[in-house]
Amino acid sequence: MTSDTSGIRGPLFTALVAMLAVLLIGSMPVLSQNDEKVSMIGDEACLDCHDEVAATFRMNVHMLNAETPGFVCESCHGPGALHEDEGGEET
Repeated sequence: MTSDTSGIRGPLFTALVAMLAVLLIGSMPVLSQNDEKVSMIGDEACLDCHDEVAATFRMNVHMLNAETPGFVCESCHGPGALHEDEGGEET
């Protein structure tokens, strides 16, 4: 005797496609909520204020394997100009 799994295949496939869609959408970069253009300021500007991070980050795997040297912080955290303009407040 074999079990009939054909009734399960449709819902499983649908669930798999839905999970894949959620993962793809979740991995897309977050779009800025402001209409203004925000520019990149570079790692040195970030590390000037965040000296506790600078001490350990210079040899961090993220810094060493950067695709765009000089903009490692902003590749994950987004452009820093608005943060810098706000005096370092959360933006």
